[in-house]
Amino acid sequence: MVHYSLDPENPTKSCKSRGSNLRVHFKNTRETAQAIKGMHIRKATKYLKDVTLKKQCVPFRRYNGGVESNAELKGLDVDSLVIEHIQVNKAPKMRRRTYRAHGRINPYMSSPCHIEMILTEKEQIVPKPEEEFPSVVTADRQLCSVHRSLIPSWMEDPPFLSTLEVPDVPTHLFTKIIKCRCSLTMAPTDYPLRLEDII
Repeated sequence: MVHYSLDPENPTKSCKSRGSNLRVHFKNTRETAQAIKGMHIRKATKYLKDVTLKKQCVPFRRYNGGVESNAELKGLDVDSLVIEHIQVNKAPKMRRRTYRAHGRINPYMSSPCHIEMILTEKEQIVPKPEEEFPSVVTADRQLCSVHRSLIPSWMEDPPFLSTLEVPDVPTHLFTKIIKCRCSLTMAPTDYPLRLEDII
């Protein structure tokens, strides 16, 4: 069994692909892998095709779509796959020889690499619909108008409201009686109260 450096969080929604001892340059392949990490699979495929057509500046040698076929084998939706993990490791160098002047022979080494990739099928995030709520002032006034008959007659006396004070509070702070949802809430205010402010 092939060993991967990372295990996906949800194996049923992920697919893997790995190539060992590939004859592509490690330095260029590492930069290409970092460029496509986190991309959507279709976007990454188009990006790499543009590289082969020299429309992009990241060097790339070959893309065979192996991980995409693995996804189809597992029954995943290829169009919703995202490159979650991609890693490039150095492979043992391959030795060749080049012939120099005066009968000398120098090594001609290549730098292959191992590539592993994990794609994950991301769930589509449905945006939460915006709920339209009426303004608080409008709702309170509607409730107050509906329940106006439930307000006692002694609360509609303006002199009583203007002289109402809260104990242990400075005299310039008066209390405002707000009738909302058939409940009374005491809130301090800096101005004298009028009947129009309450009802």
